[in-house]
Amino acid sequence: MSALAQKVLSVMAKRRSAGKGLSETFLAELCNVVGRADAEARDRLIAQMEQAGIFRDEICDIYIPEAARRMGEDWSEDRMSFAEVSIRSARLQAMLRDLEKDDGDDVKRGDQSIMVISFETHTLGAMVLTARLRRSGASVCLMMGRTEAELEKAVSGTDFDGIFLSVSQADDLTVVSRIIETLRGVKLDKSPLIVGGGVVENGIDAALRLTGADHVTDDLMVALELCGCVIERADRK
Repeated sequence: MSALAQKVLSVMAKRRSAGKGLSETFLAELCNVVGRADAEARDRLIAQMEQAGIFRDEICDIYIPEAARRMGEDWSEDRMSFAEVSIRSARLQAMLRDLEKDDGDDVKRGDQSIMVISFETHTLGAMVLTARLRRSGASVCLMMGRTEAELEKAVSGTDFDGIFLSVSQADDLTVVSRIIETLRGVKLDKSPLIVGGGVVENGIDAALRLTGADHVTDDLMVALELCGCVIERADRK
């Protein structure tokens, strides 16, 4: 459940929404519409948001994560069951995939290559991050719920500019630390290992110590700079 409560890309979202207030009306409707098994209603809501001048980037980077965060709060306060939140989260993920699929062919891919690793409790945040990176033009390999052996095999013989690990407060940091040690042995420090997600709320120093990562940050732009990546992009409707 903690995956839904994480402030995924929260710093980026705050910066992008500065000066343009988030619509509580549309946010409430988004939280409501994912509570129903009605894909057409979700499509209609997206169309209404676009007609109101809300960019698709904002829907992906701000509205969907904020809806997930609020559902996480509802679960924490016993206003929503775990099953309800899980189902709604899956529908948010489907909306995110559909929004990205519509414009995927129009994105020009750059030379940047990033691997995003997500553990089982933090899938939505990793998907938001991956979508943002792909819209920015980076080539992204998303690995969700993979074993240590599978991750080791995936990075062997590859040349990623950076490896991002999306870690929630509920993830077993002993496992995360072991995986980071394994990946470092394979990559020989060639690819920075960067941890983000809810674990950052424990403090940068604590997260570094507990995970063994090269860097810890919840700011996507900082993470990209640490990888030596320069990405330019424009908002899209």
